[in-house]
Amino acid sequence: MSLRSQAALDLQTIYAQDGEDIILTDPDSIDHPIKGLVNRRDVIIDPDTGLKINIPATSITVALVDLSVDPTEEWRVATTDVQGNPLSGQMRDLRFDRTRGELTFFLEAVE
Repeated sequence: MSLRSQAALDLQTIYAQDGEDIILTDPDSIDHPIKGLVNRRDVIIDPDTGLKINIPATSITVALVDLSVDPTEEWRVATTDVQGNPLSGQMRDLRFDRTRGELTFFLEAVE
């Protein structure tokens, strides 16, 4: 096994042990339960003005080896943050990292 393959399996183990429960729902309404890392921030900095803007921004990272197919922006996501608050929305700005074996994406809306 290559070092890169071992690193992908290590990430999968970390997400499985320490990740949050995430439900990915494909366009056919089939749920794909998975574990991953949820990053939620309520304040972003406007790059043009440098001012703080109160806008929830949520990104989620999952192991590619846990996915049977590559999701698209048509997929929906449901999970919770560290305080148990529900988060849901559409997948946006999918960033596949096929070297590390992970996918990071953002939620279009947090409800």
